[in-house]
Amino acid sequence: MGINKNTEIFEGRGKAYVQGRPGYAPQALEALEALAPASRFPVAVDMGAGTGILSRELLRLGHEVLAVEPNNSMRQRARQALQGETRCRLIAATAEDSGLPQGCADLIAAASAFHWFGLEAFRAECLRLLRPGGWVFLLCNARREDEAISREQDELCRRLLPAYESLDHGYRYTLRAAERFFAPGYRCLRFAFDLDYTPERFVQRSLSSSYALRPGEEGYEAFVEGLESLAARHAREGVLRVGNDSVLWAGQPAPNV
Repeated sequence: MGINKNTEIFEGRGKAYVQGRPGYAPQALEALEALAPASRFPVAVDMGAGTGILSRELLRLGHEVLAVEPNNSMRQRARQALQGETRCRLIAATAEDSGLPQGCADLIAAASAFHWFGLEAFRAECLRLLRPGGWVFLLCNARREDEAISREQDELCRRLLPAYESLDHGYRYTLRAAERFFAPGYRCLRFAFDLDYTPERFVQRSLSSSYALRPGEEGYEAFVEGLESLAARHAREGVLRVGNDSVLWAGQPAPNV
């Protein structure tokens, strides 16, 4: 996966991202803050900040935030969401080459983004940016794929989407790669966090995925119709519940050898 491709893959998906993407389990954010409280780790870098979902939480927890996002449309959405936040600065750069000063960060976090980074280049950038004792936190949501709605969505995506791998490709990659990225002793914490959607928001969440078809592409209308039918079958009193966990990895990046 090249950096240029990864920078542009969410181009035009900002609206669906804002309308459909959920946050993360409160317990996961509490765990992050317990390990790296803002009083001791004041400056946080949010790598691959997207529309600012994690940046808002880091600000709420008391950190100063440097939000690094290479995609123009996603960064504009983040700017709107974070308008008026004087403790947050948006940076147009990649996680592998942020352009930030050496030793400027107390913690680095990436939410639903680590699988798009070049692992070794990102690890080197974390080592360059972190002050002594700094931590890296990786966060993502993981669908419970044994549930009926997830099985049916997986079947729909496999049938219609050429770029589709799985509903949990980011989680699966991070689970495999964490051992190479972190120094020994890192932690992996899992928190139950079921997601409730309206049918409309469920469709937007699906359309915000990297593998989703875009308007005008062959099969787009059939994909949207399939998602709408799926949501209608599983919604109860206007709410569709999706089994999900928030997973947090925490530790220090492996040193250069």
